[in-house]
Amino acid sequence: MGRRVVITGIAVLSPLGGSPGEFRDKIRSGGSGIREINRFDTDGLGCRRAGCVDEAKLFESAGKLNKYLSLNTKMLTASCELLLMDSGYSAKECREDSVGMIIGSMYGNYERSTEYISKFTRHGLAGITPMDGIDAGQNPAMNYASIQIKATGIHKMISSGISSGLDAVGSAYQYIKNGRAVAVVAGGHENIFKEMIYFYAAKGLLSQASGRADAGIRPFDQMRSGILLGEGSAVLFLEEYEHAVKRKARIYAEITGYANGFAPPKGNGQYQPSDRQPDVVSYALKSARLKPESISYINACANGSRSGDRMEAALISKVFQNSRNRVPITSIKGAVGECCGASGAMQCISAVHSIADGVIPPTLNCTDPIFEGNSSIRVARIKMEKNIENVMINAFDCHGFRSCLIVSHFKK
Repeated sequence: MGRRVVITGIAVLSPLGGSPGEFRDKIRSGGSGIREINRFDTDGLGCRRAGCVDEAKLFESAGKLNKYLSLNTKMLTASCELLLMDSGYSAKECREDSVGMIIGSMYGNYERSTEYISKFTRHGLAGITPMDGIDAGQNPAMNYASIQIKATGIHKMISSGISSGLDAVGSAYQYIKNGRAVAVVAGGHENIFKEMIYFYAAKGLLSQASGRADAGIRPFDQMRSGILLGEGSAVLFLEEYEHAVKRKARIYAEITGYANGFAPPKGNGQYQPSDRQPDVVSYALKSARLKPESISYINACANGSRSGDRMEAALISKVFQNSRNRVPITSIKGAVGECCGASGAMQCISAVHSIADGVIPPTLNCTDPIFEGNSSIRVARIKMEKNIENVMINAFDCHGFRSCLIVSHFKK
């Protein structure tokens, strides 16, 4: 059966603010972090708005090197240091216990890498310094954060599209469950940059309203027209149960199931029909030894994508079609945007809050759900209160990655 894996710390920097409490309260009250992009010129991109973090609120932890570090590295480092404070762990204990770090990111520090290459291409070696490359590459954010908190155990970077952050948490869960680690910092990070917006625009995935001043995204809504991007960093402290008890840690919740798979997209990058998908939802339920009716609610991947939301809705409807109860489903992405590599970890933290307080957050901007008339699923259009035992979290990427994780109320 394996070891039990519990969550003993959470930290998030998001478009909604710089703390888990602010993140929780604004999602529940229908707040939105979608705002005008002011970090770079958006002329010609067809997109003026996104879920942007407020850099002034970042926890300044990078010291003398701060001016050389990318937003990604600053966000991840700050959230990891806040995570240790929340978990009651010290950097010294991280080193002594060989605490690991598994982080997901779709693009890594792509923006800083292209800047470095561009400088070298234009000016050669004379135009760059050693410090220019300190934060270039896929995984420098994780490397720097690991050094700061002295995480010397398992060290792994995951890049599986929108599923990256959830896969990082799932991978950490498996390492601990199988006895290969006692504690792991797991989550994801992503920052918005110009080329990223251009990529999504070129593939026709951005909301058709993305150029308007009042643009938003409409998860699971009949009138959805595409996504808006978001950014942030979210991390969780995962720990083997006996180890957590020994140090008298506060336990937020338990991870009980996880599954992932891959379904190649069509040539145009759109989602495959639902009957071609790997059934990660059923696999995750089997992993957790749960039946569909045991799920209290679903924290969905839905981000307003025309084909993606339809695919997720079809897969969920198929698995839950014989459930005795109408399972509530919600998406937090109307509030924060599609934060790519950070999304899955943000969803996990939202699920932890729901389990603690018995509150399901609303699906912002969903007024006419595509589930309407479905006898087994209901979209949470307003905040709902109920006893929450098990939360299913989905991450389905347009490139074919599929992941599902189950977080449960902790019971001794």
